[in-house]
Amino acid sequence: MHMGVGIKLGLLLATLGMVSTGLIGYYVYDRNQHILLESAKDRLLTTTQVLAERLNDELSEVATDVRFIKALTQPREILEQKNPPQRLSLHRQMLEQIFTSLLVARPEYLQIRLIDVLHFGIERVRVDRDQDGIKVISGLQLQEKNHFPYTFETARLEAEELYLSEINLNQELGNHLGFGKPTVRIAAPIKDKTNKALGVIVINVNLDTLFEHIRANLPQDLKVLLTNSRGDYLILKWTPKSGQ
Repeated sequence: MHMGVGIKLGLLLATLGMVSTGLIGYYVYDRNQHILLESAKDRLLTTTQVLAERLNDELSEVATDVRFIKALTQPREILEQKNPPQRLSLHRQMLEQIFTSLLVARPEYLQIRLIDVLHFGIERVRVDRDQDGIKVISGLQLQEKNHFPYTFETARLEAEELYLSEINLNQELGNHLGFGKPTVRIAAPIKDKTNKALGVIVINVNLDTLFEHIRANLPQDLKVLLTNSRGDYLILKWTPKSGQ
């Protein structure tokens, strides 16, 4: 039995209709995928820019504190050691109080130190944040740090320059809370009148705590993976706290 011309034409038109519908559906799907991908890229780029700006702002505040300490008279007096022991002890106590106040005010600070580069990088004043709170380190617990880049590289800088370390997992010995934490260090040299390096001021910053401050301006559902140039995983996931 032969189909009529009308039936054949109807089948052809139906076939063409299904093909065109399929093509249109695929185009719409592909276009939507492209739009979603571009939207995700734009969101990621914006988030990264915001994160970088906030991190830069936070580190600028740390740099301001480093400059503040450097401008005090106590660090230079302690490093030059020209005063009687009783007066040097008073300077040391005053500087310890200043370091302690900064650690109280800035929970992301793990450690603040005054290091003497003329005497093997020995720590002259050091205040840590440890398991029991904020602790002044003294006596035999003060360590030599001349072999660390934040000491010898900072000492080579010009008087007004600052040192910013790479981000790494803190492996320095001690009972401070910074051990094993993702840490960045900002330091400044202290020079004499002949531009000879006397010592350095160093602030250790805990990035875990710092990033908790930064995340306030970021979308709540985002997670962050942070590594350094050596491939160390510094922050593996970032889950928003309940109630935030």
